Amino acid sequence: MAHAFTTVATGGFSTHSASIAFFDSVAVELVLIVGMITCGASFSIHWHLITRTRSQRRSYSELRWYLGLIGGAAIGLLVLNSGKLDLGDNLREAAFYAASLGSNTGYGLTDYAHEQFWTPSAQLVLLALFVIGGMTGSTAGGIKVLRLQIVARYAIREVIRARHRRAVLPMRLGDATVAEDVAARALGFVLLYLGLALAGGVLMTALGNDLETGFSGAVSAIGTVGPALGEAGPTSSALAFERASRPVMMVLMLFGRLEVFPTMLMFVAAVRAGTRSRYQRPTTTRGPRRLTRLGARNRSSS
Repeated sequence: MAHAFTTVATGGFSTHSASIAFFDSVAVELVLIVGMITCGASFSIHWHLITRTRSQRRSYSELRWYLGLIGGAAIGLLVLNSGKLDLGDNLREAAFYAASLGSNTGYGLTDYAHEQFWTPSAQLVLLALFVIGGMTGSTAGGIKVLRLQIVARYAIREVIRARHRRAVLPMRLGDATVAEDVAARALGFVLLYLGLALAGGVLMTALGNDLETGFSGAVSAIGTVGPALGEAGPTSSALAFERASRPVMMVLMLFGRLEVFPTMLMFVAAVRAGTRSRYQRPTTTRGPRRLTRLGARNRSSS
């Protein structure tokens, strides 16, 4: 029951310190793979499939990208780890971690954080999955697949526009056209998200963590993934991070779970309220003076 709840919520918590490796069961792993991929998808698509109504083509376009990224990551991990693992173990771990980290659930099966088990290039594939996350409208973290689509199409359009400057090139996701203000918000979100991850990584390393553990921990925290790389792999815990750096992870997890823009606006509103209350001039003496002047005018006119 605990694993069912934490799979639906893409939380990744397990009742065992060894996580899913405790069960040592291919059947359990297959059930969790299907569950993690399903729960990393948009809940609006779930509703449309249950009610048998049509969803927007844009949602299905994002679903194709989402499944394609997980499938491509699994194939990439399978190829990159071919010299490290046997074929059976390699296939098993590649499929599981592509689903676990592609949906930002964070379940662990084996220790991928050390080079004697996984190659560094395969670990970079996992780091990319940390950043991307699942679909919009799901419980997964990351920048979301839809924003990745918008950024990719925006970049392609700008390359084409550099060659054909007078061309009118609307951005499309499926049959839906993406408005310019929507594309601008998506680009702003991605830049702000990556900036927060970079700043968090700098702070994490400055507070005593090594480069790999610090930066991957910051990316994992803002993506609400759980495990990271280096000393903070899936078989470790938050105790692998220096005590002084854990508040940085707390702030990053807050930004990752509540979304960047609402959390940023919350802090900005609090700062503005404090600034206004500090520098606002007192207006209590002006009211009576204006009233007395008005009273004097009324008395003189009467």
